[in-house]
Amino acid sequence: MRICHLAITACLTLLSLPAFADTTYTYTGNDFTGAGTPYTFSDSVTGWFTVASPLGNIPILSRVDFISFSFTDGVQTITNLNYDETTSAIAVGTDSSGDITSWNIVAVPITNSAFDLVETRNLTVNNFLVVGDEGEFNLNIPGGGEGTNLSDPGTWTSSSSDPSPSTTPEPSTFALLGTGLLGLAGIARRRFA
Repeated sequence: MRICHLAITACLTLLSLPAFADTTYTYTGNDFTGAGTPYTFSDSVTGWFTVASPLGNIPILSRVDFISFSFTDGVQTITNLNYDETTSAIAVGTDSSGDITSWNIVAVPITNSAFDLVETRNLTVNNFLVVGDEGEFNLNIPGGGEGTNLSDPGTWTSSSSDPSPSTTPEPSTFALLGTGLLGLAGIARRRFA
């Protein structure tokens, strides 16, 4: 009987705990300073990726296990639904607060995989700081070109979302927690009686 009470109490208490929220990191790049057809100087790299929980301290650039992503360079949009898994990657480094400080994002579509890409980067390679955004569109065909901003990287922001709309109103959550605590108190009282 006591095991049954403990199990019910544990279940009710767990139901009252908040769930982890998905976190979306959004990149806003600055306008290209170099633009060849089909790019213009008003195009830029922008996009986002979502992970299951906020990023922690990642001192060394590391790949991210994303749930979904979408990046555009103003000409093409590449998402987790149309990307080439073998040549695409999202890698970031963060500070102790989990804010992105370095990144290397290569999003390549399934078609023309080696020629279409969106890349943003801000990392040190052999003590040389590589900073910039780049979009390439079919460089192997006439009319293909690239857009670049190699001196003025964009910014990252993050936001968390409720993982699923709660069907239990907040007062009911507190009622569940209270019921669990009352169950524990009842078990303790019986034990000492």
